[in-house]
Amino acid sequence: MTDQKPEKKTDRDWSTRVGTVKDGSIETFKTKSGEDALRAVVVSAEGKESIIEAFSAAAQEKLNAAAASDKPMVFRGPAYFTEGNIPHVMIATASPQGEPKAAAEAKSPEETEADKAARAEANKARATARDASRVQIDAGSVGIGDTVEKAGVKHEVNHIGDTYEKDGKQVAYAYFGTLGAEMAAKAAEKAAEEDASPSM
Repeated sequence: MTDQKPEKKTDRDWSTRVGTVKDGSIETFKTKSGEDALRAVVVSAEGKESIIEAFSAAAQEKLNAAAASDKPMVFRGPAYFTEGNIPHVMIATASPQGEPKAAAEAKSPEETEADKAARAEANKARATARDASRVQIDAGSVGIGDTVEKAGVKHEVNHIGDTYEKDGKQVAYAYFGTLGAEMAAKAAEKAAEEDASPSM
């Protein structure tokens, strides 16, 4: 059975499959360009079977690791259809399924309020750290490696956020410091996953 690689998709076209990799279901197949890829069957808790595929080396490693695990996994990636209108999901991410949350009634009202307050405090701290590590700029006016000033201190920009409109002009945030480095690393990881996505 030969397959062609699906077209590159956007996040809106992504699909999710949750379950365990069926024993013995992993098989190697050739893409239209002659490269080796892996295909497997994922079985949900309800017994529904789905097909997932791994084209890049990183995705194949994730699939093999998932097959070796006895825990349900969450697979996400672009979905496409093959002959017979059978949906396939191309693995971009694979992570263990989260444990079911404890029932709300297991906590007292005081504990629930304390949790809420702790979350609010953590969110406030994150917002403060974020604001301390970025400055608003006119879109396109500053690049990675350029210098921006915040509270009289100059910083080297290591990440530029998405452009958005404010007061009738296009602006963005220039990030620096540890937060900027973390955001740059996440952006690079996402770009690498997209680059690894097979294209026609």
